[in-house]
This record gives sequence, structure tokens and C-alpha cells, in this order.
Amino acid sequence: MYDDSQYKSHIVQLRYVLKIPVIKTGEFAVLVISVNNNNLNLEIGSDLIATFLSVNKDPIFFSTTSECLGEQMPVALDYHNNFLSYSGITNFNGQKNLLQATCLSTINSEDKIYIVTVDYDALPRMKSIFLNCLLIVLFSLFIPLVAILYFSKVFSDRVITLKREMHKAGTGNYNIIETFNGSDELMDLFVELKTMIKNIKNRDREIYQSKIVKQQLINRQQEMEFKMLSSQINPHFLYNTLESIRMKAYLNGDTQVAYAVKLLGKLMRHVLESGSTVCSLQSELSYIQNYLEIMKVRFKDKINYQFSGTDKIDCEQYKMLPLLLQPIVENSVLHGLEEKESGGLIRIQIDPDEKEEKLLISISDNGCGMTNEQLQMLLTTINDSQDLVSHKIGLRNVQKRLKMFYGENYGMNIKSSPGVGTMVIISLPLQGKGGNDASPDC
Repeated sequence: MYDDSQYKSHIVQLRYVLKIPVIKTGEFAVLVISVNNNNLNLEIGSDLIATFLSVNKDPIFFSTTSECLGEQMPVALDYHNNFLSYSGITNFNGQKNLLQATCLSTINSEDKIYIVTVDYDALPRMKSIFLNCLLIVLFSLFIPLVAILYFSKVFSDRVITLKREMHKAGTGNYNIIETFNGSDELMDLFVELKTMIKNIKNRDREIYQSKIVKQQLINRQQEMEFKMLSSQINPHFLYNTLESIRMKAYLNGDTQVAYAVKLLGKLMRHVLESGSTVCSLQSELSYIQNYLEIMKVRFKDKINYQFSGTDKIDCEQYKMLPLLLQPIVENSVLHGLEEKESGGLIRIQIDPDEKEEKLLISISDNGCGMTNEQLQMLLTTINDSQDLVSHKIGLRNVQKRLKMFYGENYGMNIKSSPGVGTMVIISLPLQGKGGNDASPDC
């Protein structure tokens, strides 16, 4: 800093002063090099950054702000540090600013130039950048978060809806919603749920209809049993009456009538004592033999009979429904052998079928037989599931009793040829069925 006498002002300027000796005269010359502040201002001046330069602890010789020119540095510096380099936040002009202080060493001189720069807008810009970055980060987090929450809510609602409908179906309420949004795995589960409910409804409908049919069959069977029970006469009175008639015929010398009455008594006892319980195969065959003996009393040599295969199974231990064979034998006698004058033969054959696990009882005659049309009409009649009520025990009743007691795999089949005869084959389980197993569902 020096005084300008011409303009009477103080000028603060950076100058390099060098003392040069003059050899010839022994004097010294002084070289002064001044650095124009305008040039410095063009090089480092800035409206946004305030720059201060000073030499050693001297006042500021250059400043981008005129109010600090010629004054001491506005901040405290460590002048003892030859390698000063400091940056940080400091209070300047009553507010916090970003400051950078640097020390430059000169050549051939012990002087040091101190440069201090203050960026007034650095902190506001940093805050602005920070806020902008924060807003960008928050925005980038908020949008995905909102999307995630939205889709999570939609997915959760769909899961809750599917769970609710599955719970309804699990408790037996099949009135679930008709539509379900989406095309993912949840939609596939909903489609499977609807398919399952549809199948369950169909099966429930079938079970309900089956129970109705079963109950109808039970009701009709009970009705038939009631009618049979209602038509029964006191067995003891009937037996005593028949025995009196037999003894009267025997005393009168009519042994044939006495024999017939005795057989009739055995038949009646078998019918009245059998009821709806099971009986042995031997008892049923004895009943058929008694019936055929009575027919022989009536028709004499017109009717003969033959039993075969009784040694292939234990007839005493094998249990079956009673009164299955008599209607078939009666049908053979009254219709099959009706036109026979003599030589009529009814054959009862028993054949165990180990492969099919069935017992086959064949009742055949050598009578007139039936045409194919007559046979088909008869088969249609006995397999009619609607007409179950009858005043007599016929072939239809036998077929229905077989189906109800043993199941659909068992029953009665008929073969016939005109002029050859008719054969009725009854298929029963190979293992006899006891009374505790009596159930239409067997």
C-alpha cells in the first residue's frame, strides 16, 4: 500500500521489489514490478465467489469486494504453517459460508501469499442440491411404495375373498361369488374351487336321489312284508287243522291225500317261519322237494325232478334268502310243462364258480320254451324297477329281492328255446350271507 500524491489516495497493490547493485558506481538500483489489480480481477474475479489476497500479515492487496481492500484478512489464519491449506464452513459477514484458504510460497523470497476464497452461494446450493436429491429419493421411494401398497392391498383382498369363499364351501355353503378378477394362480384356484363345488353338488344330488330311491324300496319292501304278515294265519291253528285233515284221510285209508296234506303242512311251516330272515340252502331245497312231491301227487308221472351238485357245497352252512326258488319252480311246472303229457323233468343244479366268486343255481325244464320275443318281454317285466308292488310272489319279486339284498352284480338270468325248454340261473355270492348282513346296499 502506498500514497499517491497526485490523486491524494491510498493504493493497495502487489509489487515485486528487487535491489540491483550497480558495479561501476557502487550504488544500487531498485526494480519494482507492479501487478495491476484490474488484470487480477479479470483473471480471478467472480460475482459468486469472493477472493482475498494478501502477503504475509499485510493488509489485503486484492479483493473482489472493495469493502475489504486494505484491511486485514476477515478470518484468522495460521501464519506459521508454511503449507496452509484449509477448507470449511466459517462465519463471514454474519452468516455461514464455505471458505478455502491456501498459502503460496514465493521463489527467492521469504514472503508468502495467502489466498482466501469465500463462496457465498455454496451452502445454499448444497442445501438446494441436498433438498432436490432428498425429494428425488423420497419421490423414487414414494411412487414404488404406493404401487407396492396398492398391489399388495389388491392381492390381499383377492386372497381374503378366495379364503372366504373356500371357507363357505368348506362349511357346506356352495353359493359362492360368480366372478373373480385376475388371471394368475389365484384365478386358477378359484376355477378349481368352482369345479370342485360343481362336482360336489352333482354328487350330493346323486346321493340324495339314491337315498330317495333306497327309501322308496325300503318302504315298498316293508309294505309287501306288512301285506304278507297281514295275510298270515295263526301257524298253530293252521298246523293243527292240517294235521286233523291228514289223520282223517289216513283213517279213511286215503294215504295219498294224507301224504299230500303232510307235505302241505311242511310247506306252510317253511313259509310262515321264514319271513324275511335268511335260511340254509338245504332248507330251501327241502322246501322245493316237498313242493314238487305235492305236484307229483297232482300230475303223477307228468312231472319228475332231479337235484345235482349238492355235494359241491355245504348246503347246511350256506345261508340265503328264503322263497327264491319256489316261484321259479312253480313257473316251470305251470307254464313250462303245461303241454307235457309225460316225461316232464325239472332239474335243480348247483355250480360254485370260484373264478367269479358266485354260486349259480340253475332251474331248468324240458318244456315248450319261449320265443326270443317272449323271452325279451319277460326279461323286461322282471327288470322293471317301477312296478314293485304285487299281490303274489313272482319272478319280478325274486329279481328285486336279489338286487336289493345282494347287490346289482347278482340276480336272475333266463335262457329259453322253443321246443327245448327254459333255464333260469340265479347268481348268489359264493360265501353265504347271514342275517346281520341283510342290507339293500350289499
